[in-house]
Amino acid sequence: MTHTPQYYRYWGKAKAEPEAGQPAYHLLPYHCLDVAAVGWVLLERNPYLLNHFANLCGIEKQVLKPVLIFFLALHDLGKFSESFQNIIPELLEKLQGIKNSKKQAYSKKVFAHDSMGFLIWKESVFKQVIEHYHVDNAQDWRDLLNWIMEASNGHHGLPIKQGNEYLGNFYNENNKQAVAQYTKECLEIFSITDLFDNTDLNVNYDILYQQLPKLSWVLTGFFVLCDWIGSGKKFKYNNDPNIKLKAYWDDIALKTAEEAISEAGILPCQINVELEPLSQLLDLPDFAELTPLQNLAKEIDIQQAPQLFIIEDETGAGKTEASLILLNRLMAKGLAQGFYIALPTMATADGIYPRVQKTYDKLYKEGEKPSLVLSHSSAKLSDKFTDTILYFDKNATGQKYSDDAQSRCLAWLADNRKKSLLAHVGVGTIDQTFLAVLKVKYQSLRLIGLLGKVLVIDEAHAYDAYMGKELEVLLEVHAALGGSAIVMSATLPLKIREKLANAFLKGLERNGCRLEEQNAYPLLTHIAADYKNEIPCQNNPKRRQKPTNYQFIHDEQQINQLIKVSLERGQCVCWIRNSIKDARNTFLYWQARHDKTDLFHARFVLSDRLAIQEKILLAFDKKSTGEQRKGRLLIATQVVEQSLDLDFDVMITDLASIDLMLQRAGRLHRHIRDQYGNFKSTGEDERPDAMLTIFCPENTDTPSADWYSAKFPNSKKVYQNHARLWLGQKELAKLKLHQIPKNIRPLIEAVYGDKFPMPKGLETTDTKAIGDANAERSHAGFNTINFDMGYTMAGQVWAEDLDMPTRLGDETIMLTLAKWEDGQLHPFGKPDKHAWQKSEIRVLAKNISELLPLSEAQQQAFDVVKNQLPSQGKWLNLLPMLWNAEKGLWQGVVINHKKQETPIFYHPQLGLIYAYEIEQVQQDEQLETEEIL
Repeated sequence: MTHTPQYYRYWGKAKAEPEAGQPAYHLLPYHCLDVAAVGWVLLERNPYLLNHFANLCGIEKQVLKPVLIFFLALHDLGKFSESFQNIIPELLEKLQGIKNSKKQAYSKKVFAHDSMGFLIWKESVFKQVIEHYHVDNAQDWRDLLNWIMEASNGHHGLPIKQGNEYLGNFYNENNKQAVAQYTKECLEIFSITDLFDNTDLNVNYDILYQQLPKLSWVLTGFFVLCDWIGSGKKFKYNNDPNIKLKAYWDDIALKTAEEAISEAGILPCQINVELEPLSQLLDLPDFAELTPLQNLAKEIDIQQAPQLFIIEDETGAGKTEASLILLNRLMAKGLAQGFYIALPTMATADGIYPRVQKTYDKLYKEGEKPSLVLSHSSAKLSDKFTDTILYFDKNATGQKYSDDAQSRCLAWLADNRKKSLLAHVGVGTIDQTFLAVLKVKYQSLRLIGLLGKVLVIDEAHAYDAYMGKELEVLLEVHAALGGSAIVMSATLPLKIREKLANAFLKGLERNGCRLEEQNAYPLLTHIAADYKNEIPCQNNPKRRQKPTNYQFIHDEQQINQLIKVSLERGQCVCWIRNSIKDARNTFLYWQARHDKTDLFHARFVLSDRLAIQEKILLAFDKKSTGEQRKGRLLIATQVVEQSLDLDFDVMITDLASIDLMLQRAGRLHRHIRDQYGNFKSTGEDERPDAMLTIFCPENTDTPSADWYSAKFPNSKKVYQNHARLWLGQKELAKLKLHQIPKNIRPLIEAVYGDKFPMPKGLETTDTKAIGDANAERSHAGFNTINFDMGYTMAGQVWAEDLDMPTRLGDETIMLTLAKWEDGQLHPFGKPDKHAWQKSEIRVLAKNISELLPLSEAQQQAFDVVKNQLPSQGKWLNLLPMLWNAEKGLWQGVVINHKKQETPIFYHPQLGLIYAYEIEQVQQDEQLETEEIL
């Protein structure tokens, strides 16, 4: 008489309310085999992945594959414990006849089933494997295989906790027997004898011991991915104990895994190895000529190895197009299967996305359907992206989705930002890639999403010390995993270029290099393991050749007079202020005097911010006409200085860091226009010479400590190194012609190099800023992973996503603003399918301790609309606001940190206003209350 094996008496997945006719639970061995089957199919259908794993650790791929699948099958051994099974006491009693379990109560936070699985591996399963294959060098093999088991058990997104726990606290004897029986079956199904027969540890131990910790980072991501897919709806619950495990594997698990992986949309697409006609790749007219930078990208020697390109050229010079040429060549050489373009803000990502959308599929063979994802915290509010999300149709014949989509992204990839990097091509914020190297949950899934991709980092000059260190770690890890990268910037100081190059070389296990003190500009720096080349590039001869002049003005009345005269001439003007307070007050002054005045900053609800952005693009982008531009005034903060394709006749900027002022100058006469402001494709610009006006303190060789803060009290904390601001102004003042040179590198090096002593009055601010920057880098170093240590909790602190920030700054909270009118709650902005999400705004946490409870009437109104809200409003910080007719503002009430009720205000044209700012809002006349557009 044959006895049913013990392992059939354990549940792996369960539902409180199963679908009609479906089992309430899924047997644990079946779930383990489901996940293993996903891994098997992925490695079968994505040879690049298996080759990459094998190259990283030095084990032959035909030997490595069954090893990985065996450990996948063991990923949930901890669920065999009585402690875990007792999560559902009814099932524990039904399947094993155990009532009132005496084992330690299950706790995810104290000792979860992943840690329990590693515990029983150490205590018994490892020994069973070694004895099964009669292996010598048991301790050496334990050192090596522990890395793979630890990665397997890390499939819930964090390294497992290890300690001196007693196995008997969690497992009874029957549990241990079930684990042993199940392991024996797995050893029969997935024979790993070749690992022991073909590996001479006397020769390979040191290499394996060095490489397996590095492999463990991406192995964990692979195991997470397999568990996510293997736990999906495609795998139906099955509690029939009469199916042999080998039969379940062959007849059910593998077949279901094939379907599930097809639905996920993560299999590689065939690369177009024939280089595309560049006019098509770049979405240019057939007659268009490449710029010198783009020609260099076309001709430069591509190494057959991971490599780094650093592209420096002025704004609007075609750096993005040059990066696409390099991408095409890297992918055609088999060095990548896709790419991710990382930008500093959501707005810049939204701006680049449509450009990539037009051409990305040309990098793949005709008929392939690569996924393109927009990846940032508000991506689902972009109709341009959400309209491309496709849902797999299992009943479709042949094609799985339509051919007429301009771009596409399968729904499985789009439903969670943690999975977004798995798409073939991505555009998004740099934050999504930083989360691949921060010690946060599911870091490993993001990291495997970057595997095999070219990482393209745009606007690299926009990163502070904390983000700069994150970027260095990202480049190091990406290089170590065989990836190439392209970094783009208007210009980078030499010491920053060297840090990025040396971080990449560190990942390639090479010593750092010294870069030359280059005056050349534009410049392409090319780095590989044993290769360094810094290549000067010509300026584009077809770019506007007229110089950009600049002038200093120290009196605000003179600035206002300049604006008045310019507007009377029909010119369009932009004044970039360094603080929201200054921008808002300037807007109020001009809004009362000139009706074609707009305000743009970061403190608007998303619906208003998008509306303002659309309005200013219509007025000032490349396609804007002279009539649309005529006499318009934009008062803005830093939000306009990056990746928005804007062109102004007159540009005024508050004194800022030299690189950002040059970036702002790139929005002055950006395109060629006639004398009326209409766009011209060729010829000379017919407008008066470009003039950048810098509003700043008086020029002096002996500045006092309050030289900057006395002039700009509201922005003294925005740019905290006032000494470098002074030095930037000083260097500009030294230029005889007061023209921004075509070669801006000497300016940058003069300000950010260490050649010039600081004046005594500003020594303190410079020293403090340097100290703060070093502290930020140390903070980032603590928060980022130690790649050489491997995927382990030992000696490291890990956190959930929100606990280790991608950026430093004042803590914020997300509010959802609601208009409280006639007993109803309404979102701000025009109604659409995302109206409530577009009513969100980030506010400083230091100004708000908590929200007042909703009144009974407001709660009733909330119950009416909550079905329109994400998660039915469960996580929403809802702030109802009443119209205050006297102030002409929407007004809500919050609790501050003194536990006092305090008002907070909002207006679609002014944005959010804190109570302490309200006195500064001196309106010459009441604002209109209509929406902006």
